[in-house]
Amino acid sequence: MPPTYQPIADKALTDELYGGATYNEGWVGWEGKDGEFVIDLGEEMIVETVEADFLHKLGAWIFLPRSVSCSVSTDNLNYKFVEKITIEENREGSVKYVRIPLKMKEPGKVRYIKLYIESVGLCPPWHYGVGYPGWFFLDEVNVY
Repeated sequence: MPPTYQPIADKALTDELYGGATYNEGWVGWEGKDGEFVIDLGEEMIVETVEADFLHKLGAWIFLPRSVSCSVSTDNLNYKFVEKITIEENREGSVKYVRIPLKMKEPGKVRYIKLYIESVGLCPPWHYGVGYPGWFFLDEVNVY
């Protein structure tokens, strides 16, 4: 993630405050690169679903990611794969907030959650920013 978003990343992704249509209000952005991070729940909890909330705003070169993957751990060393969701390309010009749920096959004890987000990389050929890095913006990660 670009240095601009590092100071807010630790809090913005789990503060329960959803960002608005302007991507500088609580959103954490990555430009042209994939993202990966670990959330520490502080203690083991029974988890069923991890949900990630993304912004789609093509006019600002903000795309939905290509995919989102989740793995979980109790010790931050050994991770168990949960799910990978592939996201269809969306060419609609309207601003959207898209929640991606990643569901465990069975509820289980979890302390650490690792998310990997695959970016579109460069803006696609149909977009007026073709050839330049595209963004993805993530706001909340909810754990149920």
